Amino acid sequence: MQSSGVQNIIVNMEEVKYTDSSGLSAFLFANRLCKNASGLLVISNVNPHVMKLIKISHLQTVFTILPTEKEAVECVFMHELEKEMSQQEDSDASSAL
Repeated sequence: MQSSGVQNIIVNMEEVKYTDSSGLSAFLFANRLCKNASGLLVISNVNPHVMKLIKISHLQTVFTILPTEKEAVECVFMHELEKEMSQQEDSDASSAL
C-alpha cells in the first residue's frame, strides 16, 4: 500500500451509533498504518454502545480513545512535539560523536 504522507488520523465518532467487527478491523488496520508511519490514530466521541464493543474486544488498550475531538487534536499535537524533540535529541547525540 502506498502512503499519502498522512501519519495521524483523528476519527470523531459523534454521529456513529453502531459498528461491528469489520468496523473495528478497519480501525486496527488504520492504527497499524499510523504506527508504521510514526503517527497516531485517535478515536473520539465514542458512544456507549460502540465503547462496549471495543471493551468486549479488549481493544481499549490498543486504541487511543479520548472523550472529545479537542482532546484528540491536543493528543496528536503532543505526539508530534514529542517525536520532534526525540529526533532533535538523536541528532544532537549523533553530532556529539
